[in-house]
Amino acid sequence: MNRALITAAFTACAAALAAGCAIGPAAPAPVAALTGEPWNIIAIDGVPVVAGSTPTIAFDQDGRAFGGSGCNRYNASYQAGADGRLSFGRAVSTRMACQPPLMEQERRLFQALEAVTGYALGADGVLVLYGGDGPRLQARR
Repeated sequence: MNRALITAAFTACAAALAAGCAIGPAAPAPVAALTGEPWNIIAIDGVPVVAGSTPTIAFDQDGRAFGGSGCNRYNASYQAGADGRLSFGRAVSTRMACQPPLMEQERRLFQALEAVTGYALGADGVLVLYGGDGPRLQARR
């Protein structure tokens, strides 16, 4: 076989493999990617959510975020930019008392939201909300 043809085929296969296996940081996503179905929060500050709880966050097109903390319902204003910037106003919530682990999760969730400065959507479909010191929330649909 022609050496140039083999080299070209090998190079093309290697490039395709590298593109399919590339694992890197999540890339900014269009603002519209935030809206629609709610996101199920899977980790807060790198810690998995309390087993059996299903905290959520949803974004409407009018700048409101809302969801459940695993204990109470909440909502907050948000501002998002196509460049990946994201910020939240102070969250307000219902005031039910829950088990201590759920109350702690809710406290951490609200603190994380206040610290968010950006967002990105990973190739794996995980939404990552970033703060100054790294990922604050991770969620998936």
